[in-house]
Amino acid sequence: MSLCSVPLVVGAPPSDPSHVEAMGERRGFTLLGLVSTYLDGRLAYSAVKSALDCCDHVLVLEGPCGDPLTAEVPATYLGELADDPRVTVQTGRWRTDAKKRTAMVEWAHRHASGPTWGLWLDADEYLVNGEFLPDWLQYLQWMDERDDTPTMRQPLRLVELDGSISMSYVKLVRVDLVREYRVSIANLVNQLGVEEKAGNMHEHIGPWMQAHQQAAKGFLYWPPGPGPLDPFIVHRSMLRHPDRAGLRLHEQEAQELRRIGTPPTE
Repeated sequence: MSLCSVPLVVGAPPSDPSHVEAMGERRGFTLLGLVSTYLDGRLAYSAVKSALDCCDHVLVLEGPCGDPLTAEVPATYLGELADDPRVTVQTGRWRTDAKKRTAMVEWAHRHASGPTWGLWLDADEYLVNGEFLPDWLQYLQWMDERDDTPTMRQPLRLVELDGSISMSYVKLVRVDLVREYRVSIANLVNQLGVEEKAGNMHEHIGPWMQAHQQAAKGFLYWPPGPGPLDPFIVHRSMLRHPDRAGLRLHEQEAQELRRIGTPPTE
């Protein structure tokens, strides 16, 4: 990882994450917030704050994937969160988004032991009901121990500001079982050397109606998810600075996506 010339004005050195391993030993698993930022203004503040509702530690990597942005946009702002001992901030410049995410995975391998969940958030995302996430992960941990089979990923709903909902299979992942990311968050290589691909699936009303048609006959009110205690992520891309919102995938990343047959998304 090479340092870039983009300053991160947060006013604090990287914190000591030595408590991370102790948290994992006490609960049986570790939950890390992995937040990718780059010139995101105050959006980064609320993203990190939402992750702190549930995460043992939050790693923030600030810097571009590919060429730095030349437009004048607000620097990433973390305020008093930069002084929080549960937050580590590092700056750099990475060739692709996958390289940046792999750097986060390697950090997790160094500072956590045992089952380690990674909650992936971009600065324009916000975790809702995060305080309940450890309860769900504790249940998964018990089931994994009973079945002697680790759960690789747990889906989380991704809600857009227009109200549309997707089920995301890439935001909550057992990063201790990940070797590296390739191309993007949708492509990872596990510790066995097997490449896994996942993504987001739009939710439609049809399957929900079919699953709850009996309840509908009784005129019961059974709204679609997320439920009242379900953790979910809100995607807030339209709230980014106008010059920041237009940032496109790095050219090499787009070429890699075409190589594996996955069209690049903006």
